[in-house]
Amino acid sequence: MSPTPVNSLPEDNPPPGAPARYVDTAVNPNTFLATDYLNHFNEAIMLLEMVADMPECLEDLEEWTPKSYRDHFHDSHFAARDLCIEAYDFVEPPLKKQFETVVSALDRKVLSAIDAARAGDSARLTADTTFLRALIDKASGVINGADAEGAESASHDDHIDTATATAEAIFGETAQDAADSV
Repeated sequence: MSPTPVNSLPEDNPPPGAPARYVDTAVNPNTFLATDYLNHFNEAIMLLEMVADMPECLEDLEEWTPKSYRDHFHDSHFAARDLCIEAYDFVEPPLKKQFETVVSALDRKVLSAIDAARAGDSARLTADTTFLRALIDKASGVINGADAEGAESASHDDHIDTATATAEAIFGETAQDAADSV
């Protein structure tokens, strides 16, 4: 039997078929995802924001590579890593697809921002970093179930509007072009 759809039960009750041990852990018992995965991207964003003032951060940035959800936890020292890996099997296919789409966009944008940092293109670096923040908000919403039905917070919309306007101003990219790339 597959788990009950996201957001159909109170947060303190895991869907049927999901082990009760996910409640009160790093794993969201409704989505079966953990926000700890976003640390992989947040660390890159932190370095991207520092590289203009501390060029030596570029060396650390160049070591960053995309990592799948499972690989991130497998390689981590996070106490609940095995639980996070196991829970990923319970993620509903539409939610997993949405999550992996956002992760793919994060991967591409981090790599783009690293290229911008390497080239000394501060305008593109700023635009990419702004867009990364919006993508982190989107991923967090998916992980926490807030975006599972397509609902987006005003804060997320503001980040997207700012990132889109910045991208259009710098690159001449339209909002539709940006949406197509995600």
